[in-house]
Amino acid sequence: MRNARNLAGEIDLWKLAWQQIETFVDRVEGAKDQDAAPLRKLDALLRAARAVEHQRTLRNETVPLSDPVIDALPTGLSTSDAWSIGYRQWRLPGMDECELAAGNLLMDSANEDKPLTDTIRLPPLTDLFQIRVEESDPRFAMSADGLVTLQVPSYPGADAGSPINGSPIAFTVEVHEEDPVNSGGGEAATASAFPRVRRKMATLDEIDHDEAILSWSALCTNRRALATATPAEVQFVGPEGEITWKASYDPEARHIIAHVRANTVPTVPVTRLSEIQQAAAAAATTVGDDAADLRIAAEVIEEEGATASDLPGQLSAAADTLGAAPGAFAGLASAAGALLAQVLSPPLGVLVTAAQMSQRLALADLLEQRLNALPSVLATPTLFSQRVEDGVLATDLGDAMQVRLAYPDGTLRVVRALELALQATWPIRVRWFRARHRFFLAPLFARFRAPFLAGLEALIKGGDTGLPVEGLSVAVQAPVGGETLATAQPASLLPALAPIEAGHVGILAAERPVAAIVLGVQAGAQALELKVSPLRVSVASEPEVPGSPGIVAGGQPVLTEAAGLTQAELRRGEPDEGPAGEGLVQETVALWSKLSLLFGWLAVEQSLRNDAALTASAFSNRLLPDPSNAPLRNLALHGEVPTLATSLVIQGAPDAYWDRDIQPPEPLVARPGEIILLRGRAEPKEGQAQGPMVQAAVEVEMAFRTTGAMLARVDTSQSGKLATTPPPQDETGACMLVCGPEEDIIMVVLRRSWQRSKLVSDITLRRDFSGFDLPNLATGKLLPVDFVEQVLDPDAPISDNGIDRHDEFRAAMDVFSAWMQYARQ
Repeated sequence: MRNARNLAGEIDLWKLAWQQIETFVDRVEGAKDQDAAPLRKLDALLRAARAVEHQRTLRNETVPLSDPVIDALPTGLSTSDAWSIGYRQWRLPGMDECELAAGNLLMDSANEDKPLTDTIRLPPLTDLFQIRVEESDPRFAMSADGLVTLQVPSYPGADAGSPINGSPIAFTVEVHEEDPVNSGGGEAATASAFPRVRRKMATLDEIDHDEAILSWSALCTNRRALATATPAEVQFVGPEGEITWKASYDPEARHIIAHVRANTVPTVPVTRLSEIQQAAAAAATTVGDDAADLRIAAEVIEEEGATASDLPGQLSAAADTLGAAPGAFAGLASAAGALLAQVLSPPLGVLVTAAQMSQRLALADLLEQRLNALPSVLATPTLFSQRVEDGVLATDLGDAMQVRLAYPDGTLRVVRALELALQATWPIRVRWFRARHRFFLAPLFARFRAPFLAGLEALIKGGDTGLPVEGLSVAVQAPVGGETLATAQPASLLPALAPIEAGHVGILAAERPVAAIVLGVQAGAQALELKVSPLRVSVASEPEVPGSPGIVAGGQPVLTEAAGLTQAELRRGEPDEGPAGEGLVQETVALWSKLSLLFGWLAVEQSLRNDAALTASAFSNRLLPDPSNAPLRNLALHGEVPTLATSLVIQGAPDAYWDRDIQPPEPLVARPGEIILLRGRAEPKEGQAQGPMVQAAVEVEMAFRTTGAMLARVDTSQSGKLATTPPPQDETGACMLVCGPEEDIIMVVLRRSWQRSKLVSDITLRRDFSGFDLPNLATGKLLPVDFVEQVLDPDAPISDNGIDRHDEFRAAMDVFSAWMQYARQ
């Protein structure tokens, strides 16, 4: 049993290694859960702060700070420009400041006196593998069939494809300004909330940890105190990246209106109306977006709580105040555009007709009305009465940022520390799995399955089964389904049986022939015992059949030679010489289906034929053929199959799936003992047009013909009701089969089912096993496909067909576990 024991040891390593990854990922996800509430609160508060800055600019023509970074860098800038101090120092502190405060400072190995550089390293996004998320997860909306790619670091906006750091390589950000903390020299920090000097002092406990992070208000105030910015330095995320409305537009527009009425040339060019039109249109969009942001912020703060108890009310009131502003600005834009079109040709100062003058005056009046309406919609609520760093938002903004950045265990700092550790070690982990697969796992699996394949080949073709020990004999009889063969050999001979491996096949040929798949060898109380797969023994009770039904006779030798089976026997699943040998044929079919379930039918066929070049085109010419000439998967079925069905009832199967040369005809769908695949669409969840395609495995007990009259007497409440045409439904919506009394019906009785999802459409039965990749079998889990692709050899096929195969995998692991159960004894 050395092969099984060696493989068991390797499997233990794989399970432990993958468990470490899962544990690490769980810790990262747990840390993200801890960061979720402060992140959500900070996101809402930053949106409110952005709205406040916009609205103060509309009411007071001053150069504002740029929009804070929330889920994306400013548009219209390169990544390097967006991170540069020249642009960053004019922004309201946002999520970018959180990333810089949690980022790693680079080391300067060339300067021992100054080991820390003035730059922070932002690692790139790294795709690890896909994970399945529940519908309650915010990422589900952006998933593909519930799968999302696990990325580290989890920058804001990464799921939407627009992360804060979109660089495909590690990115460095300058933070050269240093905070003197409490000294009188130097400039206050504007480049980072956690400058280099503060980091060093916090590490050396030279500054109170609660004061290590510069507050949001202080950083904002420092930036506001800088010299006036140029328009190019103030970057908005909003429309056109510009300030949308200026107070000076009002007198300029009124000046033009006065000259329109007098038909004289104004000092302000009439083309300024175009700029006013664009600014008003942009303001309409901005104000609408700001109102929406304020309402969202009010809801979030109401749930998360705030230091100022009236903050949610102030946010809601400010949003209500802006309610009419989008329409007012949109009307102003329309009026300015209409007037401009009328005064361009002929220009002002040139005589026009009375009708033209009347139209100009009407449009001038309309524009004036729109201008007069602005003061009422630009009323200043309490929230807009102060700069944001001095107002009611400041305290909660500072608290939310402090929770995420607190030294040393702020929620974001913990998340990024764990993510960067996972990112740094991921290539090493993948290399470990790849090397272990190539040099250990694959060879060990090959040696483990070789006895099973050799025994199957002998059962089909005849010849040596591979059992390396001769002279064993069965001392006492064994029942059908028995898993122990007590031998006539003393327990002291156990060392002599060391060459026996799991999968070796012994033949018991007396009376009712049996193929015993050896899984282990043990010393019993008085004699050696062979631990075997549950014995398949003929249970035929006809008088002319020798032996006792379901009993393996004692006193017979364990043979190492098989006689082989004909193609007809393999197709029917029955022996040519009568029912006594049913167990031998059934075990052969069962062993083929189990090996195919685990490793894929093509790998089994390549081994049986000793031809590694065989392709999927050999399916219809396998050594162990389908019962019918038409592949089973071509039998398209309608109806439904309940979970854990006990049988399958098939109506309307064409003649290709019947043997009508005998009477009564026999179905050619499934053979006793084999495992077949059951594929179909599961029930759709609420809101889905159709359910996922799933695939399970079922073990066949028997398949036989019945008729409509006989079927009516059978309890089919736990049966799959299937037909080649869509069957009708009863008043509850359940499928029902309407059969003629003498109509041929196929009944497939199942010994076992691994199906956990109800199937409702697109149902097929199949034998085109694709098997499972060795890393999946080793870890006992269906690993992410993109991870398996990194582990396997580049040219190795991946056994994934876009179908949910969890139920099928459960069956495969039950088979594999049964074969490995004695490996550690």
